[in-house]
Amino acid sequence: MNGEEHWANAKDPQIPAALTPVVAGVATLHNFPKKPQIRIADERIAARLEPGRSPQVTFPNGQHALGPGDYDVMYNLTPVIQGPPGISGPPAGFGTTIAVVGRSNINVQDVARFRAIFNLTNNNPQIFVDGPDPGDLGGAEEGEAVLDTTWSGALAPGASVWLIVSASTNTTDGADLSELYIIDNSVGAIMTESFSECEASCHCAQDVLPRLGTHP
Repeated sequence: MNGEEHWANAKDPQIPAALTPVVAGVATLHNFPKKPQIRIADERIAARLEPGRSPQVTFPNGQHALGPGDYDVMYNLTPVIQGPPGISGPPAGFGTTIAVVGRSNINVQDVARFRAIFNLTNNNPQIFVDGPDPGDLGGAEEGEAVLDTTWSGALAPGASVWLIVSASTNTTDGADLSELYIIDNSVGAIMTESFSECEASCHCAQDVLPRLGTHP
């Protein structure tokens, strides 16, 4: 398909009725991986940083980049939990864990530098590798993981952010494996994912059975 060789199940999967009590579901039966939704500019753009309490990042062509503070204003977010007059509580998201679906490892310092530039709390993300470490895959794979991890913490600077990384196998997309790990282990109150694929571009049989039990 599109010059690439793939394989997939030709019909809906079936299992013997006797195995129903011990089978939660089928994760994947094809090798059409979901695509990261990040879009990377063709050219590297040099930015000029104006330090201060509210950093301004502007580009030579006159464009203006949005920072965490801009989203606070645009979406009426409260950066801190408000207490009595003149007293502010912990940063937004404090006590909450956000689990990020990933299939590429990252350099945590990329996220830490972003948080330092925008004066966010010193609350760097944690990385957990489920199974073999796929390493840093680079390109859009790494970029998506860095972007999701960065902005999850930017909009909720007090939250604990966990990037769950799973390597793709011959039968299962790493993003699916990370999803399952997050749900089965109740990693966070919030799960964020930015991998998807249009059904029309796959042309493979339905491959996911409803998961049994109490998991959402």
